Amino acid sequence: TFLFNMSHDIRTPMNAIIGYADLAEKHRQEPERLQGYLKNIQISGEKMLSIIDNVLELSRIESGKVTLEETAVEAGSIFESCVVMVQPELERKHQTMTVEKHTPNPYLYMDTSRILEVILNLVSNAIKYTGDGGHIRCAIRQLPSDREGWCVQELSVADNGIGMTEEVQKHIFDKFYQGDSSHKQEGNGLGLALVKQILNLCKGIVSVENIPGSGCRFTVIL
Repeated sequence: TFLFNMSHDIRTPMNAIIGYADLAEKHRQEPERLQGYLKNIQISGEKMLSIIDNVLELSRIESGKVTLEETAVEAGSIFESCVVMVQPELERKHQTMTVEKHTPNPYLYMDTSRILEVILNLVSNAIKYTGDGGHIRCAIRQLPSDREGWCVQELSVADNGIGMTEEVQKHIFDKFYQGDSSHKQEGNGLGLALVKQILNLCKGIVSVENIPGSGCRFTVIL
């Protein structure tokens, strides 16, 4: 039942793999294009494994049996990998996505796979609740910390979609919650619950707010 409910999140990178494989088949005589498609297939395949691992470990996260695996990584690479993953979905809905970066500390220690899972869930959610031709705005910025050798990292994902009511905002991170009747979409209602669990593990926080005029913005602080 749990794997069935996670099917949407698993399909996202799977669709990317199939899509880029189809493109590679059509451009077999163009080495440069082919190399790019194969690289994207590899990135999406690695993401697929990461999602499966996170799905199987959600219960372990909740029971406190999971430890973070922090390594030195390029701060901006999180959104770059995410863009590759969701590009087919963006093109299907004729949406655009921009990423703004302010990273005075280009390399940080973090659990990349889990933070990437957080961002991918937020971006996929924004795409799902934004209509054709919409726009997704992502940003990463670093703020100074009182602790030497540390910084505060803020990641945000905003859209110009349908937004959400105050009631939805109260329950948006609850497991299996999919909004009121005006916000029903295909999905499992576990993506944002997983975001919350991962950030609890990382001692991070996530919040959501409506953007005046349209859409909403999710903000993650680490």
